[in-house]
Amino acid sequence: MVVLAMVGIKIAALGFLGVLMAAGGAAAQSDALLEAYDRSKALFGEGRFADAIPFAEEALAMGEDEFGRDDVTTATLLNNLAELHRAAGAYGEAETLHRRALDILNSRLTPQDVQIAVSAHNLAEVYRAQERYAEAETLHLQALQIRRAAYGPGDAAVALSLDKLAALYHAQARYELAEPLYREALAIAEEELDEDHPFIATTLGTLARLYAEQDRYGDSEHYYERALTAWEEVRGSEDSELAKTLEGYAAMLRAAGRVGEADRIEARARAMRVSLEVER
Repeated sequence: MVVLAMVGIKIAALGFLGVLMAAGGAAAQSDALLEAYDRSKALFGEGRFADAIPFAEEALAMGEDEFGRDDVTTATLLNNLAELHRAAGAYGEAETLHRRALDILNSRLTPQDVQIAVSAHNLAEVYRAQERYAEAETLHLQALQIRRAAYGPGDAAVALSLDKLAALYHAQARYELAEPLYREALAIAEEELDEDHPFIATTLGTLARLYAEQDRYGDSEHYYERALTAWEEVRGSEDSELAKTLEGYAAMLRAAGRVGEADRIEARARAMRVSLEVER
């Protein structure tokens, strides 16, 4: 028999959840389910979201038949299909699926189960993308509280919740709320993750932009410099994220009246974009 299980995500851009095989032989239906899951996961990883959706739908249909419509495993498969729709920008479909998954988990698990935190987090991200900030805030706060209680305040999963809650406030220009959350997330990540983890580089760049938006150019420059160094460690001397960070840095310098420096950094970013396009 094949058993599916919800697997918590520590640091990830999207919440595609895993499947685990238990010991023992697998029924034919379960083999087919796992095959559909594996295909959807592989396509998800390649960014081919539309191609992955039919396989995720197939896995869900088989999961409902095998485990029941209200099983925790079914919630996992609902989440995966929802995340594909979210990645494709189909937020209505993603919301419906995530709400159903969360309802299942709320009915089957204790309120402090970390699986509920994952589900609440993912639904909150759908609401954030739709600018439904109040609904997103409630769910992100719930996910953060569960993760802190389950893992402790210094865990990478807590950093992820802090970062997404900060991004929610950032999108509303509530800088006084966003800044301390980003900084706390960064501090945890620097302690818990490898120094070349993309989450660290991304958060440094986000803080740089946050300060630039408030005309705090000295603070912004400090974090842009750190972000550039971090992206070079993560991806090397030529990368799209590095080019994006250079472009943001140049825009900040131009806003600060440092036009000559901005021109030089913009030129570096343009040359990098051209080089990356040629390599492609």
